[in-house]
Amino acid sequence: MTKKFFAAFALSLALAPAAMADTFTVGVDQTVTLKLSSPANSVVIGNATVADVSVYDSNTLLITGKAFGSTNLVVLDRAGR
Repeated sequence: MTKKFFAAFALSLALAPAAMADTFTVGVDQTVTLKLSSPANSVVIGNATVADVSVYDSNTLLITGKAFGSTNLVVLDRAGR
């Protein structure tokens, strides 16, 4: 049985100051691509033991599951929104 975790990502984007993304599942040792509608300047993952985030380019994030659990992700633009 594959261990999976549920990650609820709260995104704060330039066009949506406090947007909430849908909850989605990322398998442990699996990666999901997250496309942003606006360029990101800062990216922070809430619980780094559960997931890792890598910036592919300013509009594309790669989320990798590391362990069972849940976390959140905050993405800010240059204005801090």
